Amino acid sequence: MTDELPSPAVSLVLALSRYSLGTIDRAGLEAAFEQEIDWEAFDRFIQAHRLGSLVYDTFSASEKGLFPEATAALLKKVHYSSVVNHLLFSASVEEIFCVFEQKQLRVLLVKGLAVESWLYDKQGVRLSCDIDLFVDREDVEAAVECLTEMGYELTDLSGRLKPGSRLLRQYLRTRKDMALLHGKTGAMVELHWQLVEIHSAFPLSFVQAWQARCEFKIEEQALASLTNAQHAVYLCYHGTKHRWHSLFWLYDIAKLMVRNETDWPVILVQARKLHAEASLGLAVVLASRLLRAPLPEPIRQQSDIIQTGEQLADSIIDQILLPSQGQGVAGDGLTLDGARQRLDWNRRIHPEREHVWSDWSRYLFSPGKKDWESLRLPDFLTPLYRLWRPIRLIFKGTWDFLR
Repeated sequence: MTDELPSPAVSLVLALSRYSLGTIDRAGLEAAFEQEIDWEAFDRFIQAHRLGSLVYDTFSASEKGLFPEATAALLKKVHYSSVVNHLLFSASVEEIFCVFEQKQLRVLLVKGLAVESWLYDKQGVRLSCDIDLFVDREDVEAAVECLTEMGYELTDLSGRLKPGSRLLRQYLRTRKDMALLHGKTGAMVELHWQLVEIHSAFPLSFVQAWQARCEFKIEEQALASLTNAQHAVYLCYHGTKHRWHSLFWLYDIAKLMVRNETDWPVILVQARKLHAEASLGLAVVLASRLLRAPLPEPIRQQSDIIQTGEQLADSIIDQILLPSQGQGVAGDGLTLDGARQRLDWNRRIHPEREHVWSDWSRYLFSPGKKDWESLRLPDFLTPLYRLWRPIRLIFKGTWDFLR
């Protein structure tokens, strides 16, 4: 972590979030507004971290003239877009669960509307971009067929992931989810058969989640989801895997930390069960540092978790607050440096794992989206993608070196 302070624009976003949470008073908020704000930078940062709807909901009714006209218009636009998305996703989820129930397909709703229903009092405040569904791996083909009949289409490898095909089997072995887009409404569904990447240590299977499931309602439709403790740990783990490059994920954790009814001992037990202690520690430390949420006493007493969280927070906090530092870990690109960063981060959040060679083996020989798209093999030659990937890595690495 450097000694460079966040810009006034970033400091204001943090102050607005803290005020919404109730972790600073009016004087603290006014002090943030007294700085010389670069409003264009403010607009970029608040959109990148998906907090615009929350800020609009908190301040629009009582704080006329608080923001410049252009910023106020942006916040209003983002908020109403979020509300529309909420209505669209609610209707879509109700339909999906109704159809899946008729087909006797088990399904859980994760993140998105489930978290909003649990932690937020108003609709559309928590911005959602898609609908995350969790199904048994054995039910993926039936679920895709069901969604296709409802008007959804696969966004990856269109027409190639056919039921019973070798490519579909390889896809299911090496990926954790697939995306489907509704042709008319534009609603995006992410269909998960695992909640995290294959190589990650987060042993929550669908069967375990289904057996412990809890229910909530949208309108009159009963929907199944993870338990609150499972969801809390998964939110910590998901944010940590992505190095918390969106502050609205951290706002969820801060909401948990300011709620009196949050059962932290149960969350702690679940985190240890799922080998997510480091993720839990990082989440609460970041929420405490950036959003001033009070550290839960049961977690504060776990010195190993807090110490790990402090160390991880020191290494990434600049990436969150300073745009010049970049955000997140490199994506699925063919670079050894990006792979090294991802695998190193994975080991840091799973200090109990010592599978360096197996992690690298998966990276080198487990095909991904770009491998399947770059060479269209007949289905019976699908196993050759395991050789095609290292070939692509070699050529890409050589090309990058020569440039």
